[in-house]
Amino acid sequence: MTLGGTSETTFRLFALLTTGTLTHYIDNLGITGLTSNPSIYKKAIGTSSAYDQTIERLSVSGADVQTTFFELALDDLGRAADMFLPIHLRTGGVDGFVSLEVSPLLAHDAETTRSEARRLHAKSGRSNLFIKIPGTRAGLEAIEESIFSGVPVNVTLLFSTDQTLLAFADHGTVSGMLAVDRDPENEAMLARFEASGVDLAGLASRLQEQGVDAFVRAWQSLLSLINQKAAAGSKRASADRQSTVGNL
Repeated sequence: MTLGGTSETTFRLFALLTTGTLTHYIDNLGITGLTSNPSIYKKAIGTSSAYDQTIERLSVSGADVQTTFFELALDDLGRAADMFLPIHLRTGGVDGFVSLEVSPLLAHDAETTRSEARRLHAKSGRSNLFIKIPGTRAGLEAIEESIFSGVPVNVTLLFSTDQTLLAFADHGTVSGMLAVDRDPENEAMLARFEASGVDLAGLASRLQEQGVDAFVRAWQSLLSLINQKAAAGSKRASADRQSTVGNL
């Protein structure tokens, strides 16, 4: 993390938002953005009771587990986005973003990724909420239309220069800059790898698929935890009702 520069932090969001810690980081440590992912939320929800009441309330209202997660995340990240908004405005929209990723189950579904990116960004009501989309083939299809519809996109799971260039393929100026501005030393190192028989494109592809698989596992684990919390809340509510009836 580079203090005073463009940096992102991945601490427990609820604690950051409710204790004044995030304000301190922004004002005094040069933090200019914040990201989130399923592993972060699993730790936050699993090691704290801070989200229990909201999970129980949404479960009782009939919300499914994925809807419950996005309600929690959008509430947290919406507040965080408001804290970063002065930076976002001061930098002309270059900095001051917070990030929320679409479900990794959509990594190979371009159409649903597009609609979900639009839905989540619109629901947040914040211009400085990035929607993270994986740089898979289907994800790349979703990026251009998402950006065209006004959704700021953060592309994740990129493991090679070529994958990065593909992510910028529809943005010629940036793509051209990246293509021209490659570091000669890095290019020479990559050439040596290729000469030794290392399939860099294949390696990047495998790393990306492994990344998708890891995100899916983390996502499913997070949803399972939320489901357990919802069931525990439902059991408590039922016990409370029975106790009330018994005292009548």
